[in-house]
Amino acid sequence: MTRAFEESSLYAHFEASLELKEMLAKKEGVTPEQIVIGSGSREILNVTALHYLRNAGEIVASYPGYETLNRYAENLGAKVNRVRVKDDMSPDFSTLKKAANKNTKLINICNPNNPTGVAVDAETLEPFCRAMESKCLVFVDEAYKEYVMDRRYRSMVDLVKEGLNVMVTRTFSKIHALAGIRVGYGVAKPEIISKLEPLITGTVNILGLRAAMASLQDEAFQEMSRSKNLEAKEMV
Repeated sequence: MTRAFEESSLYAHFEASLELKEMLAKKEGVTPEQIVIGSGSREILNVTALHYLRNAGEIVASYPGYETLNRYAENLGAKVNRVRVKDDMSPDFSTLKKAANKNTKLINICNPNNPTGVAVDAETLEPFCRAMESKCLVFVDEAYKEYVMDRRYRSMVDLVKEGLNVMVTRTFSKIHALAGIRVGYGVAKPEIISKLEPLITGTVNILGLRAAMASLQDEAFQEMSRSKNLEAKEMV
């Protein structure tokens, strides 16, 4: 970040943002055309709501969950059908399926979930995504993915690689500890990304881009962050 001050006279949306896109694409096993970068994953959530719900429509969302996308959609005049989690705090996928109708534009799932902390394993979430992606976009917020230790958990990025109507978001705010720097990204098929990118309101600044690139390569810090998180969970 200190070295990036030398670039601060230049716009960041040319070579630097493309460089980060290429790094993220390599990390996720996709192409740069399947990556959108925003000011934190919050911006990706907001522009997704803006694209899919600016002309009305409905969301189906597990509740309690991360509400940013839902609230932004409600500000646009959309209806949010919140489906309460089950007694064990896991999503009620059966009811989520039933709640989807012809007006549903997307299904909003946070996995691992904020605020419950529940992580749904791939054997449960993947069939749900496959069943629903033909009806609407299945949006999976994976902001806390790196903290999951359960080997049954798996990112839904693999479904994006198959070309399904699934979108995954990630952030540099959690395990990378860059919340104030504001860098996040989304992964989806190129047809979706090409519609979302024009709605991004600005560009991530050069310091943020360079910080994200450096942090992606700093595996020792990520491991320290993960171990501290596990230590704190045990204390709680």
